Amino acid sequence: MREVHTYLRTLLEKGTAMLWIVLCVTLAVVESGDWSAILRAQQLFHEVYGKRIEAAKTSAEKSALAREILELAKKESDSTAKMVELEQAKRLAVEAHDLAIAIEAVRLIASQSHKDELSDDERLLKAEQVWREAESKTGVDKLYTQLDALQEFFRVSSPPVLVKNRWEQRIEQVTSGGGIVLKAKDAKLVGRHLVYVSNIDRITGWSEPNEYVEWHAELRSGTYEVSIEYTGPWRGPLSVFAIGVFRNNSRIPISARFFSLEKTETWDSAKTITVGWVRVPKSDSYTVRLWIVSKDKDMRPGYPTIDVKSIRLNATK
Repeated sequence: MREVHTYLRTLLEKGTAMLWIVLCVTLAVVESGDWSAILRAQQLFHEVYGKRIEAAKTSAEKSALAREILELAKKESDSTAKMVELEQAKRLAVEAHDLAIAIEAVRLIASQSHKDELSDDERLLKAEQVWREAESKTGVDKLYTQLDALQEFFRVSSPPVLVKNRWEQRIEQVTSGGGIVLKAKDAKLVGRHLVYVSNIDRITGWSEPNEYVEWHAELRSGTYEVSIEYTGPWRGPLSVFAIGVFRNNSRIPISARFFSLEKTETWDSAKTITVGWVRVPKSDSYTVRLWIVSKDKDMRPGYPTIDVKSIRLNATK
């Protein structure tokens, strides 16, 4: 089925909106075999939205229309019409580069998919294989393949925690257009003063240089621009920090960057600053660690340095 999906998608990119109708019809027939219901749903959808879809030229227009169709699909009682609407919302969202809507549509498509005999383990293996296929592709073809992989993952009823975390990172990667966001709530905290506070969504209490925070992340080979989102109105940001990429269970980073930060206005006013770049030699699972090299010399003992909200890694090449 996914081979049919890929082939017809290629035709769609080269043709008109009518080819999208062929795509949806073919995909639905593969799953249900009910030609008449699908054709009726396609005809009705085209009558209502065909001209509006053709008229939507800008990303903002396509994004707004994708959201409208997605909300329509959520309320749709007819399963065939719902699938047609979800597929169209996904396509428009991809064209608009509004990938949060595309992923929401994919999640709903997965929930509507027909049951099969695959176990959760088999489904996860299939999802992993499709995700790996995407790594060899570029552009919109890569994105659609990643969405195919996510659709398989969303059909898994109870993924293991570590596997779920890995796929959540991938979802974030797709949503952010290829960047990887390491959130405070997902960090491992090493040190007795460090604590994650959920209602402000940040790691606080960081005062000692021997304490650090780290994340496990899947990184492709290449160079990443690193940004940090933080708060810190005292002299803490003037300390020297470091961020490094480690092979799992290694104590020596394969790439690291040292930096200082600017003070924020208050503890509640976050600031995002690009601190440099790190290099990753090959695609693999790594540990990304943030630590204090030395505190500002004028800071009082025990005073906190910064509160951490997130780290972002953007692939540059």
